[in-house]
Amino acid sequence: TGLQAEFGGLWVVVRGGVVEDEEKVTVVGVVVDSKEDTEEQMLELLSKCLKLVKDKYGTSADVIVFVNKDLHHSFSLSPLPDLSLSRPAPGCSLLSSLTVQSLPLCQGGTLLSTRPTGCSLCALGFKETQQLDRHKESPGHRRNYLFWYYQKNKKDLIQNPHKLGLELSVVSAVQGVEMSSEQGVLEVTTVPGEEKVFKIQLKNNLSLEESGGGVEESAGIVVETVGISSGEEVIRLSDEHNLTG
Repeated sequence: TGLQAEFGGLWVVVRGGVVEDEEKVTVVGVVVDSKEDTEEQMLELLSKCLKLVKDKYGTSADVIVFVNKDLHHSFSLSPLPDLSLSRPAPGCSLLSSLTVQSLPLCQGGTLLSTRPTGCSLCALGFKETQQLDRHKESPGHRRNYLFWYYQKNKKDLIQNPHKLGLELSVVSAVQGVEMSSEQGVLEVTTVPGEEKVFKIQLKNNLSLEESGGGVEESAGIVVETVGISSGEEVIRLSDEHNLTG
């Protein structure tokens, strides 16, 4: 990293993933002070480390530094920018630009962990957990989640009729549109440039007795929205109840 020669201790650069079109870089340091060093001197040294990290790896680089000295008093009087301080063990300090959880281990070790901020479904990375939370509310993520859920539970979901009573059928179709031999699958045969217009029906065929008895105890499926899971623009949907939006 170039930090060992100037400041001593152990410094490691961790690279991996892409966040906001930039490679994710995290600098991890373990600094052992001498007994003669004061809190103020150690904070001054760490300030120089932070400046070098930002100059060398950019302002987006994350920093985690473990120090075997309690810096709480000096840090509260003169905090370092973009870093928070915690004390994972007596007489120690952890400075980090990330939200880090620490767990003391045997023989003086400390386990550090951060909450994942990437979305594996959409293959996207985020710098902050708040950005990930907002992403999970986006239409694109919901569509990818539904597609993943469908692939994982396909055997149960394509039952036709479904065990809760929902049945899929073709009520109006041209040649080349028919229910597949596979349950719950509609098969469309077409050629490039050819349009096929057809109408399907979703119907709840479960009687009140079959659903479990009384109204309060009944179970069934309520269709709130209908869409294309993979986001393909070659299929256009419309309906009479504004479920396709």
